[in-house]
Amino acid sequence: PTTQSPTPAAPSSPPPTASTAPSTVGQQLPVSFREVSSEFAAVLATAVARRDVDPKTAEDLRDDLADLNRRTRDRAERVADLRDHIAELVRRNRLPAQTGAKLDSLLARADAFSTSRTDD
Repeated sequence: PTTQSPTPAAPSSPPPTASTAPSTVGQQLPVSFREVSSEFAAVLATAVARRDVDPKTAEDLRDDLADLNRRTRDRAERVADLRDHIAELVRRNRLPAQTGAKLDSLLARADAFSTSRTDD
């Protein structure tokens, strides 16, 4: 009779791809409107430091975001208006496209907070 060697036991730890959590490697996702605001300000500060954005434009955008933070009523509409304003600044070459894209991405997350939460 022929005998087969026993099947090797399965590894006791799951492979790294078995995780059910979404991958956030290389990126930290803000979890509140305040964190989005903080990242927004940091992106602008970096752009000003690189002289990609003039300080007045950055200040105006920070003021617009601060207004969003103070007034939660109609926040989704205000976020959409600010995203349009950023797109216009990019079109007019007053804001680099990459910086505009980062700010827009942050505002997209802020818009999600405005439609799902009001306790920020």
